[in-house]
Amino acid sequence: GGIVILASWSYYSTQKIKIGSLLYSQIIESNDVVADILPPPQYIVEAFLLAHQMRSASPEQRASLKKRFDETYAELQQGHERWVKSDLQKDLKNAITQKTYDPAADFYKEAQQNFLPALASGNEEVLDRSMQKLADYYQQNREAVNELVAASVAHKSDLESITKAEHGNYLFWFFSVAISVVLISVFIAFNVIAEVRHRLQKVSKVVRQLASGDLSGRVNLQVDD
Repeated sequence: GGIVILASWSYYSTQKIKIGSLLYSQIIESNDVVADILPPPQYIVEAFLLAHQMRSASPEQRASLKKRFDETYAELQQGHERWVKSDLQKDLKNAITQKTYDPAADFYKEAQQNFLPALASGNEEVLDRSMQKLADYYQQNREAVNELVAASVAHKSDLESITKAEHGNYLFWFFSVAISVVLISVFIAFNVIAEVRHRLQKVSKVVRQLASGDLSGRVNLQVDD
């Protein structure tokens, strides 16, 4: 009974948390909500927007925009260092640490060396050239991000298929072992019951002989430990 209860509870637990379950879907949806609200650090769309805003903003407004611009760069670097140290699948790791990161790094380098100084001095000619370079780097980053997203979705689908297969194998072997244990236990129990019944029948026979006056009956009480 205990084995059956344990097996049932294990099955219920694995069904509750497996890929495709309600709990799994809720976790994915929570991640998707955050992803839809916050711009990812490796995608420089916010930094590109801030560059446009800084150019059209008043000197008083630029300070807060510049502060946020510097924060996006710090977030980019933190994310890059994390992914470099990660065990991400090779192609995905290369995509996020090089193809996506390189144009983003060039974007911030251009901003620091040319855009921001030209913005401070009011040199419109340099600003125009720098903005064009920033737009080019942003476009390269965006294309790399789109490719990375497609590759990541495909990789995620592969992982889900593998996990589902592993989950099925786990359930198969778990219940195979559980059923085997139950059958063996039942077999042993039946043999023990049969042996006890056989001995009781012998005792009962001898008792009846003694009751009828036949004192020749003997009972072998040898018991195996």
